[in-house]
Amino acid sequence: MNTTEGRKPFLISTSLVALGARSERSIARHERLYLLFALAIFALFAAYQACTVPFWFDELFTLFISRITSMPEMLRAMPTADQPPVQYLLTHVSIRIFGETEFALRLPELLACMAAGLLTYKIVRRHGSSVQALFALSLLLGALMSFKQAHTARPYELLIAFTALTFACWQIAALREKNRLLPLCGVALGIAGAILSHHFGVIHTGLLLGAGETARLIQRRRLDGWMVAAITAGLSPLAMTLPMMRQSRLQLGDAILRSTNFYGKPSLADLAGYLLMVALPLLFLVAAFAFLPWSRENADNGASVLLPVPAHEWAAAGALSLLPPAMMSLAALETGYYLARYAVSCSLGLALLGGWALPRLARLRIIAQPLLALSTLCFLVLIATTLLLENMSQPIWSARPGVAAVSPVLANVPGDLPIVVASAFEYVPEWWYAPPALKQRLVYLSDVPYALQQTDFLPELSLIREQGHIPLRTTDYATFIKSHPQFLLLHSGLARFNWTDSRLASSGWRLSPIASSGRDVLYLVDRP
Repeated sequence: MNTTEGRKPFLISTSLVALGARSERSIARHERLYLLFALAIFALFAAYQACTVPFWFDELFTLFISRITSMPEMLRAMPTADQPPVQYLLTHVSIRIFGETEFALRLPELLACMAAGLLTYKIVRRHGSSVQALFALSLLLGALMSFKQAHTARPYELLIAFTALTFACWQIAALREKNRLLPLCGVALGIAGAILSHHFGVIHTGLLLGAGETARLIQRRRLDGWMVAAITAGLSPLAMTLPMMRQSRLQLGDAILRSTNFYGKPSLADLAGYLLMVALPLLFLVAAFAFLPWSRENADNGASVLLPVPAHEWAAAGALSLLPPAMMSLAALETGYYLARYAVSCSLGLALLGGWALPRLARLRIIAQPLLALSTLCFLVLIATTLLLENMSQPIWSARPGVAAVSPVLANVPGDLPIVVASAFEYVPEWWYAPPALKQRLVYLSDVPYALQQTDFLPELSLIREQGHIPLRTTDYATFIKSHPQFLLLHSGLARFNWTDSRLASSGWRLSPIASSGRDVLYLVDRP
């Protein structure tokens, strides 16, 4: 065999090791610059999405409640939305400053995502290198769940941010014996913030602290009294949120539990939600580096000294990574309703475990770390640059999709007949983005007993329960069809929300399609 050819794998691997070492040193020298660059790129990308993606059903309820100026009235509106007050208060401030725009409504979640990323970096950095911390940051922000929630006006990024704050302050307080007042206050603040952001906040922070403090108790053989006091103080908002949870249970939860065909019942298939909690491109890159043909002696050259991660921190991060099965079990026993985003802090646990564990794969250490971090940054730069160039015509804080959010089949709808929107889920955004003349014609027909027999009745129940706090009104199904021998019907969006068309057809009404676009169909409805 040719000697040169035989040395090629070794030469290639040696070059990659040298490149990796130089990259690692560069990141270490310019640590803050790389951190700010990563956060800025992600923020620009998420801000673009926040400005250009139309509101959806849940977000508009966030807007309607957040615009209420009376605090007692806002509190009365919250149980149906099944959400504590922090997001509404922050959103209220945001829309007062920037107006009722897509960007303003989503700004608190975008800032919370940035805070969660920075806290993740700090947590990993305490026991690892700058590259490890940057990798953990990439894992958190690169996860599909984190990115989607960063530009959605729902409280899940606030939840993960307060969970990360709890972890960061608990990490410091657990390592100190003196000067602990500030981190202990941070623990209490993080728990309280998580509880006031989402009803599941007590579970997210409770899992990490329960596992972490159990590990510390085994090590110390005695309770940490000051930590217990901080945790107890952090739980005090439950006095406010527990009555709200009971009220939400009466208005929505009982209907879910009684339903035999509700679509959101937890099942083992929901474990696929783990794919939303990780940055898959990074994991594929790790797997690729595992098969590089390079020698062990080069892997060990320049290895950095790693500070040991305490067992209680491993336990806390591991507990967060088990949130999906924990939340699924709770849903099966109590609520009967589970979505992957209910376990959003799982992405924090996986990011921490990934940041701490990656350099302990000795054969990957010198190459995988810097290239993983750099490739992630390059990937974000390319995507963000492409998307931002598409939207340079208007300021990022005032961009609005406007009429583009209205179904295309309604663009030139004929006559002046009322337009029944078959889906409650689509009715709210269609109404919001419709021009005034069209808005007056849009109608949703409500029949709660019939809706409760369907697979997803929550949008209709929310519309009914919040009638006093939203500008939309529903119309009784039976009353409407008696008084309207002819009308238009819009079938739009997911099939599980559209049952009006099939109900009308089975009752003898004639549905004649007059326009269609994708899944949207506009019918003329009359008696044959």
